[in-house]
Amino acid sequence: MPRHELELQTGVFKTSPFYSEMIDAIPSLVMVLNPQRQIIFANHHLLEFLGLPDLVSLLGARPGEAIGCVHADEMTGGCGTTEHCSTCGAVKAIISSLSGTPAT
Repeated sequence: MPRHELELQTGVFKTSPFYSEMIDAIPSLVMVLNPQRQIIFANHHLLEFLGLPDLVSLLGARPGEAIGCVHADEMTGGCGTTEHCSTCGAVKAIISSLSGTPAT
């Protein structure tokens, strides 16, 4: 997705402190994804875990790219598009949740 569209999606969290504060209050690592499975927001716990100062470097990345999955860059489509991704629990949970089925 083009950068300006990602920034528009992220804008919901920037313009409403309620959303960002609520997600930051969750004591787990949290990333908010768009329908293309790209990161549009992350809580401070995830940023600290990854050693990142802010969301800018994560914006538009997919989860496997963000956490350094060894297979994330094998295909031009990135995380979620390789043969190995078919057995990845994270990809399965994300795709399931995008279809409306709760998953972890």
